[in-house]
Amino acid sequence: MNEKIKFLIMESLPTNGTHVDIETLRNNVSLDAQDLSVCYSRKLFDNILDQLVKDQYVVNLGGRIIATYMGLVKSNIM
Repeated sequence: MNEKIKFLIMESLPTNGTHVDIETLRNNVSLDAQDLSVCYSRKLFDNILDQLVKDQYVVNLGGRIIATYMGLVKSNIM
């Protein structure tokens, strides 16, 4: 898994349990990746997001993405 994109995804999510729309998240991560000169594609984003769901770092509720407490802790966000 691309750790930089994973970190950018986790960093872009609220820490208070609220959700972010998947398109907004894609946009924010894409812009951050571009600013940092990190390789990014929508397919890469989707694959990493799917893995984060499987690893229980985030929950995807029909396109609304929410970080789990465990995901924030393991990602060193909290």
